[in-house]
Order: sequence, then C-alpha cells, then structure tokens
Amino acid sequence: MRGRFERGGRIPWPLKMAGALVIIPGLLFLGTWVTMLLWNMLMPVIFGLTVITFWQALGLFVLARILFGGPPGGGHGRFPRKPRFKDREAWKDYMREHFADGFWGGSHDGRRPGPERPLSEEPDTELET
Repeated sequence: MRGRFERGGRIPWPLKMAGALVIIPGLLFLGTWVTMLLWNMLMPVIFGLTVITFWQALGLFVLARILFGGPPGGGHGRFPRKPRFKDREAWKDYMREHFADGFWGGSHDGRRPGPERPLSEEPDTELET
C-alpha cells in the first residue's frame, strides 16, 4: 500500500493551500527583489537614473509582467497552449488531422503553393506512403 506522500500518492488540499500560500508570495518577493537589484545596479550607472525602492520595483515587475509576460498559466489569446498527448499514436492522429491539407495549406510534396503553382496542380513525382 502506498503512503500518502510517496510517488503517485495524493497530497491533501490543506497542505497544497499552505504550500501555495508560501510559494506564491515567495516567488513574487524574489522577482521583485531581483528587479530592484538589477535596476539599482545598472540603470543609475548606465543612464543616470535614480535608485528605486522595493515597492517601485514591485510596480515595475507587475508592469513588465503585464506588458511582456502575458497572463499567468499561458494558453490564452492568440497562441493557445498545445495539447499534450499521453501516447504517440494520439499525437500522430492529431497531426494528421491538423495538417490534412499539407503544411502550407494544400501542398503534400513540400513545395509552397504560389501564383506559378496553384493548389490544384499535381506534384511532379509520386510520393511513397
């Protein structure tokens, strides 16, 4: 019989919550501290700017996250998270369905269709399947 915390065992939700309440603020503090440290080491020397406090660094860190990092967890908006597959066959089926019309939208011989080669044109050589 597996123990509660052995590999594959379930962790009770109060322990998960306690871990989250420690880890999330810790990571926020660490990111803010690194931002403040880098700013105060580089910006005054390079650009002649003033040093910043921890709270100003927190604001800068959050602003940078909004502008460049996107929402937490990813998978939102223009570039959704790619599906993960447990086995290779499911991945192959997904790729066959996803690229049914070829990588460039219709060309199965690897050449990109263009004005000189429409999609309806047959490939020059037979491809082995």
